[in-house]
Amino acid sequence: MNPDKPPENMFENIKSWENKSFYERLGLSYGATKEEVIKAFKKLSKKYHPDLVSNNEALKENYGEIQKLLGEAKIVLTGNNGKSKFDDRPNEGPVYE
Repeated sequence: MNPDKPPENMFENIKSWENKSFYERLGLSYGATKEEVIKAFKKLSKKYHPDLVSNNEALKENYGEIQKLLGEAKIVLTGNNGKSKFDDRPNEGPVYE
């Protein structure tokens, strides 16, 4: 399997991303740096971008949901206040100000 190409059946598991920690959504270890978070976000955004993955209709239809879930993780983990609160309580879900 090509790690840069999304699997054909990826949308069967997309809803499970909501139940994953922000680090897990981005494929990172707990406590990853801001730079690692940004790099992982960019890599996954590119991997799932419908303009870069031809003939995957499910991807085109669900790209907004993917970006929402990845973007939420990036925003919290790159913001100093949100990241520190999330790192203090990783199992309590999203932290918003």
